[in-house]
Amino acid sequence: MSGLFGIYGHPDAKGLIGRGMFALQHRGDDSAGIAISNGKKLIVHKGFGPVKLVLSKEKTKTFHGNMALGQVQDGFCGIEEIEPVYVSHLGQEIAIVFNGGFKNADVLRKSLWKKGTIFRTNSEAEIILHLLAQTREKDLSKALVKVLSRQVEGGYSLILMTQDKMIAVRDQAGIRPLCSGRLNESYVFASETSALKTIGATRIKKIIPGQIITVSQKGQENYAINSNHKAKLSHCIFELIYYSLPSSIFANEEVSVFQRRAGIKLAQESFIPPADLIMSTPDSANFNALGFSKQAGIPIDIGLIRNHATQPGEMLKDKFSITESVVRGKRIILVDDSFVQGFTMRTIIAMLRKAGAKEIHLRIASPPVIKSSCYCGVQFPSQKKLIASTKTAEEIREFIGADTLKFLSIGGLLSCVKCPNDFCIACFAGDHSIIP
Repeated sequence: MSGLFGIYGHPDAKGLIGRGMFALQHRGDDSAGIAISNGKKLIVHKGFGPVKLVLSKEKTKTFHGNMALGQVQDGFCGIEEIEPVYVSHLGQEIAIVFNGGFKNADVLRKSLWKKGTIFRTNSEAEIILHLLAQTREKDLSKALVKVLSRQVEGGYSLILMTQDKMIAVRDQAGIRPLCSGRLNESYVFASETSALKTIGATRIKKIIPGQIITVSQKGQENYAINSNHKAKLSHCIFELIYYSLPSSIFANEEVSVFQRRAGIKLAQESFIPPADLIMSTPDSANFNALGFSKQAGIPIDIGLIRNHATQPGEMLKDKFSITESVVRGKRIILVDDSFVQGFTMRTIIAMLRKAGAKEIHLRIASPPVIKSSCYCGVQFPSQKKLIASTKTAEEIREFIGADTLKFLSIGGLLSCVKCPNDFCIACFAGDHSIIP
């Protein structure tokens, strides 16, 4: 998963791109990269680690321009895999950042190989650039319409930039998020509304699924992806469950409102044992726990604290600390937002036991993930590593060491969104054929 940010037509593009990407840091802190344009030339800079490290003042002091784009990303990779991906074609420099995936990525890559294309990365972003080159269309926006309408299948959002133009795109099914706003006369794009608010952008709105927005000296121009079939809306439910900040808007819903609702529904569906307090797994389950606490009538307290100063690759036990005075001798209902492999929760429960917790009852505000082969950008482990694909709920409970374990049902989850038919639940249902 990754976070995208772009700004066009602002004298402090370098400073704003850093702030915007930092606001998206929760979407990936393994690497970051930017491209900045002074109207004549693109400068690309990328590196491993969080935004403040990669975009330090010392490393970017020579960068100047009025437009920039960037990406934060999770997942360890080689330096060439960090985006933006950059090429020069027919006298035009192009940089692109991408979030999501293609259903037919392998087919497209093999087809390009047969035509003599040489790839430097494994990213879908580079596939797009090669496909654009083969259209021989001088107008980049029109070339994108051809490529995305006729050749690409999947769920994605992207921002593309030349020396003097920026283009933002969202897939037809609205699987991956992207929104736009204005900062005075400047145009701003981001994966989440919260990032736009951070820099003071106004007139914030979602980019319509299938929309291509081009901004240049001509102003804003709108295009559309026109495939042979009308795509069904299929928003990724994990944007609400885990990826997006609670303050962001996704699918016309503030994320925190959905998460509270899911916590309430979880309490309604679950057996509620005698307990002294409710706790959340910070930070993504905080609002789930608030909803659960309200419905259950049991007080909520902070017994688990996340250390935000840790770096990628550090030990899990270093990322959390226990407030022993809160948990010692207590019967605890621990609420988490999702459940994938179980190792994190197993470690947390062991830490709580060591700190003196009397009972630990785990409640998960979503169904267990049972399918891993998502081609739309959700980075789950392989199928055999998904614990719910091979173990029963009781076997999972024994593995993690909880006294009891309950998950929110698929029906319960969908009852928490405004338009249930507009969401993709393939990772829970186990059937990825339902993705457009």
